[in-house]
Amino acid sequence: MHRMQISPAIATAATVTGPATATAATATTLTASVAATQRGAVTGGTVTFYVNGSSVGNASVSSNAASLSYTFPASGSYTVTAKYNGANSGNDGAWLPSAVSANFTTTVSKQSTTVTITGPATATMNTATNLTATVSPAVAGTVTFYVDGIGSVGTATVSSGTASLSYTFTSSGSQNLQCEFDPTNTGAYTASNDTSFATTVNVPSPDVQLFSTSGTWTKPNGAVSVLVELWGGGGGGGTQNYDSPSAGGSGGGGGGYGRVTIAASSLGSSVSVVVGAGGAGGTGGYGLDGAAGGTSSFGTSYFAGGGGGGGGAPFDNGGGGGGGAFRSTASGATGSNGAHGSNGNGGAGATANIASDTTGGNMNGGVGASYSSSSNAGSSYYGGGGGSSVNRTAGGGSSTFGGGGGGMLNNGGAGGNSVYGGGGGSGASGIGTSTYGGNGGYGYEATAGGGGGYFAGANASSDQNGGAGGGGAVRITTSFS
Repeated sequence: MHRMQISPAIATAATVTGPATATAATATTLTASVAATQRGAVTGGTVTFYVNGSSVGNASVSSNAASLSYTFPASGSYTVTAKYNGANSGNDGAWLPSAVSANFTTTVSKQSTTVTITGPATATMNTATNLTATVSPAVAGTVTFYVDGIGSVGTATVSSGTASLSYTFTSSGSQNLQCEFDPTNTGAYTASNDTSFATTVNVPSPDVQLFSTSGTWTKPNGAVSVLVELWGGGGGGGTQNYDSPSAGGSGGGGGGYGRVTIAASSLGSSVSVVVGAGGAGGTGGYGLDGAAGGTSSFGTSYFAGGGGGGGGAPFDNGGGGGGGAFRSTASGATGSNGAHGSNGNGGAGATANIASDTTGGNMNGGVGASYSSSSNAGSSYYGGGGGSSVNRTAGGGSSTFGGGGGGMLNNGGAGGNSVYGGGGGSGASGIGTSTYGGNGGYGYEATAGGGGGYFAGANASSDQNGGAGGGGAVRITTSFS
């Protein structure tokens, strides 16, 4: 009988090696050597590697060795061991599993990061600017941005190695920028910072806001001075009585104008703005008066009054509306309405009580023209000029900054002219013009046009409907130097 000879199982031993130091989040090669007590090189089977006692993977054995790529998750000291799992080598017997190897210790440090801040070489104060930081390697985390003299101005999340922040500089000059990267995995990566970027922030052009309706002005960041200009609404034109066409209504007075420069530091973060509407023109063919224009204001200390309404002519001629003026209260800022018929007098111009920051002549509203006077209606430098009456060669009072007065039909003079305020309402002989404010409106037969505010007064639409006064406005110009 033939007997098969079976080779005995062979004992093995495992030894593990690796780098004495490694970097977290970076692949590292661990190697195990497997030795047999006899029969040469060990080939076949697997080695299981352990880190701090936990299995981290298997590797095949070839020529007494097995290697595994492993990434340490964080910094610290790690113990690495290995165990050969044995193999059946056929008729030659088996490689027996080894005991767990002796400990191998490796010290793992954090992986270094870098962050670089960039932005525009120049920026404009009060305009949003993008600040960008680039992180390498592109790992998760956040970047905090800093501006010298201010501190932290915001934090952004890193995405694909980049973090961006929109920031608005509130002061001019050279600005030093810094940033700091904080990794999400603080055990594997170091924080980093960059302090090497500077940008020059330029002063912006003045900020100009024109309010044609009431609202709220918000003070821009970095404001130094604020120029406030106000136009009151023009007065509406008076109508004729079409049963008595020889008599006519008079033009509305021009809205007052005022301007003042205010230190921005003395203003709150926001200020209420009221815009005066133009006064309604008289309606209906029975000699109805035009309404006074509304008062425009900035806060509680600056008011530009509206022009007075032109007097209607029920049977006799009405008086022209008086001009508005610049005052510290709403009371007294509006020009008086012209007399209702009776060949009456023009309305009184309002009296100013604020010294505007532009030098010049009379700051009061001009008086409206009267039927009995052959001279022009009262002129004004800042307040609105008065409106003129019918059947007189006299024109509406002129004004440099306030609204011109209203003129009327037949031999009535043109509406008074104005440089900044609204021109006066007029009859057929010509409107009052304005360089920067609104012109007065034309008359229609013996019914008058409206006085101008910032916007033009309306023409009389028929012999029964006087022109409405032009609307007022508030213009606010903010300077940053």
